[in-house]
Amino acid sequence: MSKATQTETLSLRITAAESLALQERAESEGVSRGTIVRRALLAYGVAPPPVENLYEGIKHIIGRNKDGPTDLSTNPDYLKDYGL
Repeated sequence: MSKATQTETLSLRITAAESLALQERAESEGVSRGTIVRRALLAYGVAPPPVENLYEGIKHIIGRNKDGPTDLSTNPDYLKDYGL
């Protein structure tokens, strides 16, 4: 799992008014409070933008295994125990 997709829990102290405003905003947008906070971090410039598609999320690992067979997906010898 890449560092960009790992998550951790953050605890912070906010006032009752801030909590109420956060809850109301989340409810009005139909999202979680965490989503509102993540959007704020993104807008503030401290969070990376979300991945647009699967390729963008995995392109940094494509081709990293230089020692593996080059015909892994087409050679019948590798596929015989795969249910084919």
